Amino acid sequence: MATRAHSQAWLLTAVNAFRGGIDVYSSHLGEIYPGRIIPERIGAALDLLREVRDTAALNKEFSRISLVIPIGLVEILDVVPPPMTELSIIDTEVAAIYAFSREYFATFAGGREEFRTTYVEPLPWGDEFAIEYICGRNQSDRARGWEFSRDVWFHAPLALWRR
Repeated sequence: MATRAHSQAWLLTAVNAFRGGIDVYSSHLGEIYPGRIIPERIGAALDLLREVRDTAALNKEFSRISLVIPIGLVEILDVVPPPMTELSIIDTEVAAIYAFSREYFATFAGGREEFRTTYVEPLPWGDEFAIEYICGRNQSDRARGWEFSRDVWFHAPLALWRR
């Protein structure tokens, strides 16, 4: 089980980044929980997301905590999300937790070439998280002719968890 101390230390670093002018802060799961075996199962990664979410819920500096599961790169914009039953954490890509400040969504400039959709199929993890598939790339990646990233995001909006 993830320790609250690791979550608190990571969130404190995120708050300091926010106060320094950064609106989004992220780390790979292994950076947040050093020395732990990072889960290959989505359910175990979601346990880590819950731990961070529950710790962040008491801090009003955060608007959302999310887990991103990268599922690879493609040459063309892929508008077909993978079925949830086929989703897994693959060795070549690293899952990460993101913390978003309250200001991030008010100031996000966009400029991405992307497709995004939410999952509406019954989910094995229930409806605790908003889950979306995003395939996209930013403007500089597009100018370089680079691939599109494919990711599945699990969002934990904190307003739902504040007491």
